[in-house]
Amino acid sequence: MHPGEISLAHGGVLFLDELAEFPTGVLQTLRQPIERGYVRIVRVDGAFTFPSRFQLLAASNPCPCGFLGDREVPCRCSAAMVERYRSKLRGPLADRIDMMIDVTRPDPQVIIEGAEGMSSAELRDYVVRGRAFRVWRESRMDDADAEAEDDETRSIDGVVSTFELDDAAEKCVLGLSKRTHLTGRGIVRLVRIARTIADVAESEQVTQDHVLEAAMYQGRRDQ
Repeated sequence: MHPGEISLAHGGVLFLDELAEFPTGVLQTLRQPIERGYVRIVRVDGAFTFPSRFQLLAASNPCPCGFLGDREVPCRCSAAMVERYRSKLRGPLADRIDMMIDVTRPDPQVIIEGAEGMSSAELRDYVVRGRAFRVWRESRMDDADAEAEDDETRSIDGVVSTFELDDAAEKCVLGLSKRTHLTGRGIVRLVRIARTIADVAESEQVTQDHVLEAAMYQGRRDQ
């Protein structure tokens, strides 16, 4: 028995291009390693466990032709084709992915002019600052709360106390959870992103603005 790609990515990044083109069975096998950090395979000659704690990055077209939502080129796919294509990116697997961001086709003029966004050094400063603030913030928390961030069965009161949501943020999370039918795991992931945004902003409490920004990164902006 030899480790597969998931275990070979242990401690690093697993990048899956054209995610929606993968067979459904293959995509569903990602659920256990994402959740538990290992792969367990049972065969006639025994049971095998391989480590698989990785950061998952994936890319996919919005539809088979790739032009759904494009500002200039019309999509050639039928509604049924789009639904079948995108159905692979929903459900339990999507519930385990923290962020889903739509990336539109860039303006050719921007590319020709060589316009640049935030540099790697600037991004690194954001990460370092956010981590430093989180260390300071969590030094004030009970160890039990700090360890419970991934508990999908945690109540909304537990989420509020662990991640330090203010009243408006709590109401916003409750509203989003009801409108988009979030699972317990989905609620925790939404609030965890909001908590990270607050840490980067060096805010002790998670506010409504942080929750709404997190919802946007999860693709729940229009729901």
